[in-house]
Amino acid sequence: MKKLIIYDGLCIYCRDFIKILRKLDNNKFNFLEYKDKISQKILKKQFTKIGFSLYLFDTNYVYYVRDAVKRILSILRMPKILQEFCYNLHSYIVKGVSFLTRRNKEVQEPKGSKKIKNEVKKLIKNLRFINSKLSRTQ
Repeated sequence: MKKLIIYDGLCIYCRDFIKILRKLDNNKFNFLEYKDKISQKILKKQFTKIGFSLYLFDTNYVYYVRDAVKRILSILRMPKILQEFCYNLHSYIVKGVSFLTRRNKEVQEPKGSKKIKNEVKKLIKNLRFINSKLSRTQ
């Protein structure tokens, strides 16, 4: 099963990160924007409280924000030093971009990862993607 990344499509930093990922992807990820109804359904089933964030739904765990970035880079087999660098700078970049664009969105910043609920796994498994984008003909 491909991993699912949910990202903030209105954030320039997030969009650019996803553009880079699409080029490096090698067919490992599917992508959904945070504002998408399917994304919201997945997040509401998985969490009691959701916020703007980057989410990676891996095989059994969901990773958030900078932990998601680090895990994504690990999946892409990027050097450990790059993984740590991005992990450590992520919060500063997000705050800087938020300040510069005056979006001032609250970023959900839990630590680590959480086991994916079975009902969420089934929902993700049943989604149909074409070229890593959700097919709307379901």
